[in-house]
Amino acid sequence: MFMSIPLIALRKAIFILRQLKKKKIIEEFALIGAVAMGIRGVPRATTDIDFLVKRTKGITVLDMKDHLRQFTPKIFHEGILRFYIREFPVDLLWTSSLRDMKILKETSSLRLSRLGKIRVATLKGIIKMKRESQRLKDKLDIELIEEII
Repeated sequence: MFMSIPLIALRKAIFILRQLKKKKIIEEFALIGAVAMGIRGVPRATTDIDFLVKRTKGITVLDMKDHLRQFTPKIFHEGILRFYIREFPVDLLWTSSLRDMKILKETSSLRLSRLGKIRVATLKGIIKMKRESQRLKDKLDIELIEEII
C-alpha cells in the first residue's frame, strides 16, 4: 500500500487510535511522517507508521502503554511510544509543546477510501516538524517536499 506499509496495518493502527480517543486516553491524533507524505503526493519508502498524538490531560505515557499492552508497547525514544501491528512498527509521538500543538492544528481531515476520515499532516506541517530534527533523513525529506511544492 503506502511505501511498503500494508493497508491492513495502517487500518488497524487507525482503529486502535480511534478506540483510545473513544476511551478518552487521547484527545486527537494525526498521521505524520512518510505515510502522510505519500498521501500528500510525495512518496518515500518507510517501514513504520507515525502519528502525532495529543494525550488527554492527566493521562501519562504509562497509562497509554497500559491501554496498548496487547501490542507490547515500548518507549522507543523520548517522546515516542512504539507498538507493533504484526511486524510493522507504529510510533506515537505525543505532543507537549506549543509547536507540536500548532502542527496538529495544521492537519486537514481527508476521507481516504478504505480508511475513512482521518487527519493527515500537511506538507507545510511535515516540513515544520522535520526542521526541528537534526537527522539527515529529515533534511532530505524537506528537500524532496520543497521540490514538489
